[in-house]
Amino acid sequence: VDSNINGTVNLLHAAQNTDCGVFINTGSCFEYGSSNSAFKEEDALNPVNVYGVTKASSTLLSQVFSRQSKFSLVTLRPFTVYGPGEDERRFVSTIIRQCLEKKNPTLTSERIIRDYIYINDVVNAYIIAVSQGENLSGQIINISTGKGTALIDVAKAIIRLTNAKVIPDIGSFPSRKGEVLSLVGDPAKAEKLLNWKVKYSLDEGLINTISWIKEN
Repeated sequence: VDSNINGTVNLLHAAQNTDCGVFINTGSCFEYGSSNSAFKEEDALNPVNVYGVTKASSTLLSQVFSRQSKFSLVTLRPFTVYGPGEDERRFVSTIIRQCLEKKNPTLTSERIIRDYIYINDVVNAYIIAVSQGENLSGQIINISTGKGTALIDVAKAIIRLTNAKVIPDIGSFPSRKGEVLSLVGDPAKAEKLLNWKVKYSLDEGLINTISWIKEN
């Protein structure tokens, strides 16, 4: 609440007293909740955990500010971002390290599906949004691939790409309360308004991430 809601409001107030041209609010796919279909920006928000609620609140507050501010305000909703530099506790980094250390990857027994998007594609979307922000004020835009991948399939891809002689230990990672089972975003709006598309496949992104972790 302090970071996602109050922090966003503080930044919005502070930006009003500057020559800010474009303010990008970073939303979250967790604002949507869970669905077997790809989420579109106009879908009703139905978060199932506190994090999703606070991110949805910051987006709604940003929408109010977008109608009252001198600067353009755009909300980007990244889906499951991964790549070099990410927190080592995140799923992709954890599985890569376990494989490199010849440990069996630990997974939950639940079938969880995410829309994995490589960090370079996300950064590119932000750069475009900044450059075109004056024409996008008030817009909410998914930054996603439109493809859902189960955690077990990501783990298998990492095992293959690292040539690790390990076996996924399904059920060894505890299930979490309020877990979202399926989160996939429809990228059509980003493709139309930003003229943006993902350039990196999952394998390409994982190869780059594995190389970075090996070096660091």
